[in-house]
Order: sequence, then C-alpha cells, then structure tokens
Amino acid sequence: MSLARIARRTFVGGLFGTLLIAGFIPYLYNLQWPVLACLGLSALSAVLWVVFSLDRIHLWTKQRGTQWGLSLVITAVAAVGILVVVNWAANAYNVKKDVTQNQFHSLSDQTRNIAGGLKENITIRVWSMNIDRMSVNLDMRRFLENYRIAGKGKIKVEILNPNENRPEAERDGVKRDNILIVRAASGREARIETFNDAKGEEQLTNSLIQATHGAKGRKTVCFLAGHGELSLANTQPDGLSNIKEQLENSQYTTKEISLATTPENKVPAECEALVIAGPRSEPLEHKEGLNEIASLKAFLSAGGKMVALFGSATPEKWKQLASDYGVNIRQDLVLDPRVRPPFAVATKNFAQDVDFVKAFDAMVILPESSSIDVSGAKKDGGVSVRTFLSSESFAYAKAGNLRSLRTISPVGNDIRGPVPLGVLITQPVTAAPAAEKAPEKKEAPKAKTSWNWPSLVPEARAQDDGHGHAHEGAPPEGLPPGLGGMPPKEEIKDGPKDLKNEMNLILVANHAFLMNSFVTQSGNADLFLNSVNYLLKDQDLIGIRPREVRQTSLKLSNETRRQVRATMLIVGLAFLWGAFLVRFRRSV
Repeated sequence: MSLARIARRTFVGGLFGTLLIAGFIPYLYNLQWPVLACLGLSALSAVLWVVFSLDRIHLWTKQRGTQWGLSLVITAVAAVGILVVVNWAANAYNVKKDVTQNQFHSLSDQTRNIAGGLKENITIRVWSMNIDRMSVNLDMRRFLENYRIAGKGKIKVEILNPNENRPEAERDGVKRDNILIVRAASGREARIETFNDAKGEEQLTNSLIQATHGAKGRKTVCFLAGHGELSLANTQPDGLSNIKEQLENSQYTTKEISLATTPENKVPAECEALVIAGPRSEPLEHKEGLNEIASLKAFLSAGGKMVALFGSATPEKWKQLASDYGVNIRQDLVLDPRVRPPFAVATKNFAQDVDFVKAFDAMVILPESSSIDVSGAKKDGGVSVRTFLSSESFAYAKAGNLRSLRTISPVGNDIRGPVPLGVLITQPVTAAPAAEKAPEKKEAPKAKTSWNWPSLVPEARAQDDGHGHAHEGAPPEGLPPGLGGMPPKEEIKDGPKDLKNEMNLILVANHAFLMNSFVTQSGNADLFLNSVNYLLKDQDLIGIRPREVRQTSLKLSNETRRQVRATMLIVGLAFLWGAFLVRFRRSV
C-alpha cells in the first residue's frame, strides 16, 4: 500500500473519529485532548497525502473535467459569499421581505396605518436587563426597529437597563424587568407591565392607540339584546367575548342595551354605534307605545350608525330596517363548492370604492349565509346603496335553508355568483328647524356677551347642502331678536363637535362569522372591526390587525444536539469523500 493511500485514509479516519467522539462519546469529548489528537492527526495526514501525491494531483488538475469542477466550486463559493453579504446588509439595515402567508415577521396593516399617521412624537421606552432575552418568539431589536421605521420619524425607541439607570427607572416607576412605556409628546402614556411576546405587536399597537387616541375619549359601541342575539358576555363558541375584547383593545367601550328598558324605548345617546347581531325572536310591539323597529328607524333617521348582521333565519320584521331602502335579504343559502362542507362561503371579493374594504386582502368565512337583493335599491332622497362584499363567482344561492336543502349541486333556478353578501347604505340627514318661540322681553345683550349657538337651537346645528354635508348658513328661524348674525368661531368650539349629518347602515346577511368559533379565522374579525372604525370615523384604525405569533420549537438537550450535528456531518462527509474518490480515480 502506498504512503499516499495510507495518509489519505488516516486523514479521513481522523475526521470521522473527531465527529464520533464529539457526537456520541461525551466522556472523551469532555476530556478535549482526544478530539484535538484526532484533528491534529487529520491535519498531518492531509499534508503528507498532498506531498506523496504531487504527481497524481498535477495530472488530475490538467484534466478538463477537473478544471470545470474547480470553476464550479469557485462559482458556488462566490455565490454563497454574495448571499452572506446580502443577508448581512439586510440584517444590518432591517431590510427584509416577509413571505409568510400571515405576515408574522412584519408589522400588520393596521399598525403601519397608526404609526404612519401619528400627529405627535412618540417615545417607546423599553426597560430590560437583557433585551436579547426578552422574547423567545421575537427578535426584539428588529421588532422595535420596525416600529421606528413605520413611524416615519415620529417614533423614537429607547432601550434602557434599570440596573444601569436607577434614577431614571425610579422616575418611570419601574419595579420589575421587561416593561414597555409608550409616551406621547403631549405627556399621555401607556404601559405594558407584562409583555407577552406571542401578542407583542397587539400589545404595543394598542398602547400607541391609548397614548394618541385615548385623549379623545372612548367611544361606545352598543349591542342590542333581548331577542336571542349573540351575547358579549358569552365565552362559549356561539358568544361574542372575543370580539368584545378586540373592540376594547381598540379603545372602544362595549355595552349591551335593551330597548324595552331604556328611557322612552330609544337608543341611548351614549351609543355612537349600534350592532344587531343575529336576533332570533320578533321585535317587540306593545300597545303601550313600545315599537322597537320604529325606535331603530328613528335612530337611523337622526344620523345613527348601525351594523345589522341578519340571515335567512332572522324574523322578517327585522329586515324592514333595510327593506325601507329597497334592500332585501333573500330566503336562500349561499353555497361554495370549494369549501367542505359547502355551507360556508369563503371570499375575498371586496368592493374597491368602499373605504373600509378597498385595501382588504384577507379571506372571510361566512357560515350559512344568505344573499342580498339590491335590484330595488332606492336612489331618491340621497340614498346610496353600495355592495362592499360579494361571494366569488364559484358560489351560488339556493332557495330555502339548510334544513330544506335537497341537493348541493347547482340547478337552473339557482342564483349564480357573485352574489351580494354585504351592503353599505347611507343617506344624508337634514336637521329639522327649531320650533318658533314667542320672543321674550330681555335686556339687549352687551357687546361682549357671547352666545352658545348650538345650545340655543340644538335641532339646527347644521344645514344640509343636498349632498349630505353640513355647512354654516343663514340663521335658522325662531332665534330671539338680535341674534341674526353668526357667532364668532371661538364661540362654536364649546358646542357639540359630532354633527350626525349622515345615516350609515352596514348590512351583512350573516351573523355566525362573528361568533367566537369563527371570528378568529382569517379576516372575519378585521371585517367587523373595520366596519366599526368606518362608522365611528376612525379611519386610521382600519386595516389588518396584528396576529398572534405562535412559534413551535423543537427543544433538544445539548447532548442530543451534538449527536444530530455529528450525524449530519458524518453523512455529508461520507457522501463527499465517496464522490471525490470516484472522480479522482477516473481522472487519473
């Protein structure tokens, strides 16, 4: 046996011995010298092999196949080097492309909207003794950098160690590790005392909302109760506890109301938006004057904002709310052959001319949905009916309901998709003039006396221009003498700011998509929350919400990790060595 062959085999044996000791013989690995001895023997054998094989190596390098192979190896090494440099630059400057389906590694649409639309500077101060160990699921430095970039100069991130900045930590009231403080330039702040990395973006974005929108006051979203509607307090699959939590995280107050117990059976003034989620019994009508449908119509005609989630099982009288505008919910069931079972509709067919869905790109799942007939929609009186959600063309609507269904195959009289599933109905509201009053004998007001215009004639705060927009015009009738001119603008500031000059009714022919069992699927929650944001004029909150990050990790002990690495390297080395020998012998 030649010396070159002995050296070659010794070299390979030393490498295999190193891997075997490192991966499978912990006792020798801990001694360290056996590993160093094997590596030293391999290195010496490699040098001797090259010395004893100079002639063969020289002939081998002159082969065309060898030169081609070497050029390929050099090209591969160069490509790997370029990728390493690009990856380093992307990490250094936080430039990356998130290709995951749910965009888990980048900020959500809603977060970018909020951060990009900030009107004042925000400071995110992170108190942590070790920021790199603060989260298992998130790279906190990159995560916070994403917020800084999304803020377009309005967000500043400070990472502080409470042990190294004790006076500052005491001023911030920091008494534990891993606390985030979001502070606006106006002085308002929100704190995250217990950081949950699985919901890190949701927590931090909600804190941004609190620090900026919180100063404006929390708006109230009321849910009608008393007719078997979905309940906010119900944590079961058919409840609304999940959507209640998400609304309150968006700085809204939620409340259930019953018209039978409210003063004058009217929608309370505090309800800035009303949701009717799947009533199962008829609306109340008593001889004593209680008429719930009439009360709801009065709410709408006064500029109310409403979300009506109805279906084929909803009693007909409830549908009068939309039928007055020529919009009707059909007694049918929309089927989608792509879904199994096909009793739910999966769609991304959103109208691009409706604000709260024009940039929506998430699938919504609507179980047991009906279709909406908009063919008779009214256009007089400034009424506008726009379909914002439709099924895909694959779907079709069959008359009846799930119980009466005989076949799921499409037949001739079925309504083929796309069919309307959600519509937005709007109508300008014209304020009624104030009733005339007999002039009272009072002393003429002094020149410096200021009058509160809205408090004098609350019914005539705005006049409509015929296009649904209120404007300041001639003074309404019925004013006391001497008040014919418009008051100065600074006097109007004290009056109500929220002029309800337009009725908004969002109708969806489905309510089950909002239940706890379905609301977390794809874009269901986002569709409803965007609807509420639109009604309450919170356009900067419209978007795709942060998703909960769930990371599944394989936990291995140190010994097991060494074994896995050693096994992979041994297999790879054996493959490369075999390929090299075959190529070397054929070429020489």
